[in-house]
Amino acid sequence: MPESDKQDSAAAAISAGQYAHEFLKTSLARIFTQAENFTAGRYWALETLFLAVMFSVLFSGGVDDRLWSAVNGKFWASSYYLKIEHPLLDVAKINPPESHEAKLNFRLTVPVILHLLGVRTGCRWLLPILAACGSCALILISCVFASGVTGDRVCGLYTALAVSCSYIGSFGFMMYYDTIAISQVALAMLPGLHWSLKGVLVFTAAFTDERALPASLFVLLQSFFSRTVVRTFRECVLSADFLAVLAGMLGYCVTRLALEKFAGLVSPHEGTGFALLLSNAAFWHAGIWLALKGGWLMVIVATICLWQQRRIKFLAAMILAIGLIVGGGLLVDDVGRSVAYVLPGFLVALAVASAYEARYPMRVYCFAAFVTSAISGNYNVWMEQITWFRPLSVDFIYRVLHAILK
Repeated sequence: MPESDKQDSAAAAISAGQYAHEFLKTSLARIFTQAENFTAGRYWALETLFLAVMFSVLFSGGVDDRLWSAVNGKFWASSYYLKIEHPLLDVAKINPPESHEAKLNFRLTVPVILHLLGVRTGCRWLLPILAACGSCALILISCVFASGVTGDRVCGLYTALAVSCSYIGSFGFMMYYDTIAISQVALAMLPGLHWSLKGVLVFTAAFTDERALPASLFVLLQSFFSRTVVRTFRECVLSADFLAVLAGMLGYCVTRLALEKFAGLVSPHEGTGFALLLSNAAFWHAGIWLALKGGWLMVIVATICLWQQRRIKFLAAMILAIGLIVGGGLLVDDVGRSVAYVLPGFLVALAVASAYEARYPMRVYCFAAFVTSAISGNYNVWMEQITWFRPLSVDFIYRVLHAILK
């Protein structure tokens, strides 16, 4: 190729790159302007919640088909309601040890509260409704958290949308206590929350589902990062927030041991172990990716920020917390549900990145997390099976075509 042609090709490539850059920059500016207008109202957080729920149901996770059966009392296992009637009943003795129902022995927060409120087995619709409310609470808390740590409502909007497109934030799988437990952990991470409430939330979250206990490590990490105050590792460890969360975690362990000793409750461990790590090997990538999807982009940004700032201890602690939850999730049959407890790590990564990045880059990161999560789809990884959650829009088209072709 003649030298002049090479120069023309290079110039054309540069011109195309500049055009693409300008187009992307202009498009993002328009999108962010619309987002600013949307979040300008007094009740912007509730409006964001409504938008996120509608987007999740119509274009992301749909609605769990079993919800309607649950409302009619046809799905929920009796052990859930037995624990409401008698919170200290040992359901591990009346169910197969490897079953889900046998593992309800120490998931006491919801049953105890409902028992004290006088709820009995006739209210079979209540538990699935609580699960749906847990999803809404998780989206709303994530929105408030993001806007608080970034100081930007637009980041709150896209964070809420990203969470609503995640596995645990969608409504495609909502039969258990997971959304309630993770919402409690996320609530404990809100900036400005009193340290005593953080400890109580961590304690009760672990008794909602024991997988919230390792997820509470992110509440400890969250106390390390602030946009305005830079504290040493020692100052963070000795802070009231850190000590209260640690007390909540230790309190759960002590109380659980006491319940085993004095109330006779059994801790079944069947259905877990390193043997499942190998059988789940073919689904590691799916289980790990689907836990956060676009949220992993924020984790990468936070990792880079910590590395550049040479905050190696904090970086190692964050990686360790993520590794514990992800690794633990691969040791059980229910990979998707278990690894999803890493979602508070997304909020920690958001807090870390916002401590070192300006507002505009944070908007780009949150928007990228949302778009990536939205186009990834929602799936459940369980027992070497991957199930797609069909959005309602897709499900409607599917049913219409099925009726026509039938």
